[in-house]
Amino acid sequence: MIAAQEQAVLLVFRVRLAMLRLEAGLRRI
Repeated sequence: MIAAQEQAVLLVFRVRLAMLRLEAGLRRI
């Protein structure tokens, strides 16, 4: 269960990072 929980946290972190990159790209434009 711990491994699955870690994967879930990493997934959320990646999603947030992708959203921050998207926002940065939109702000540049």
